[in-house]
Parts: sequence; structure tokens; C-alpha cells
Amino acid sequence: AATGLEFQFMAQGFNHDRALVLVLRNSNHAGGSLSVDLPAGMLFAPAQNRELQNLVLRDPVTVSLLPGETAHVEQWAYCGNQFHIPPLTEMKASGWVLNAPRCQHCVWQATAPYELPVSAVEGPWMASKLATAAG
Repeated sequence: AATGLEFQFMAQGFNHDRALVLVLRNSNHAGGSLSVDLPAGMLFAPAQNRELQNLVLRDPVTVSLLPGETAHVEQWAYCGNQFHIPPLTEMKASGWVLNAPRCQHCVWQATAPYELPVSAVEGPWMASKLATAAG
């Protein structure tokens, strides 16, 4: 992160205009302005509970912050895991950016090979994996 950038990412479900809330703050009161650029496809993971879904930014985000300024940005985000629980929690940047087409099903196709079962949905997950394998 840039020097002086404070941030928090909060999930509010998925597939709507406020699914991912970004709170960005430039704490350099005497310093210069900051620019934050997040690419479309950026993957966010739950900060604590890995049974919750990842989120994937649908659109790129660019925010410029003056010294001491805070921005509250609401963004559309896709569900990153078909068989995980919808997130309503703090998220963290995963370090990954998906090069997936702009549709929910396309994101699920891109992430399916890496998805592991979670206890809440093991039955539906296994049924889907077997159906895909039998194809």
C-alpha cells in the first residue's frame, strides 16, 4: 500500500451495486495526494472465514485522495465461489486478478477448478463436480 493509505474493504453480499464497500483514506495530512487504481477482476477474500465467498470486482476503480481525505466507494462485485456462503464481512485483497469475462457464470467457470468444498454446501458442491466430470 502507498504510504499514508488507510483502507477497509467490506462485503455486502454479491451481484449488486453496493456488494463491495471500499473505505479509502489518505492519512498524509501534510503530504501529497494519492491515487488508488484497482483493476476489474481484482479478487477479494474474506479476512477471517474461508467458508464465505470471495468477491470479484466487475469494473475498475480509480480514486484520487487529497491529504486527509476519505472516500467511501460502493462497487458491483461478482460472487467468486459458486458453492460458498455469501459474505457480509471484512474482506482483504487477495493479490489475484481474474481475466474472466464480465458475467457471473464466467467467473464461476474461471474459479471452479480451484474451489474446495465448505461444510455448509458439501452436498451441492459434490453433485456439481460429479455432473461436470460426467459431462
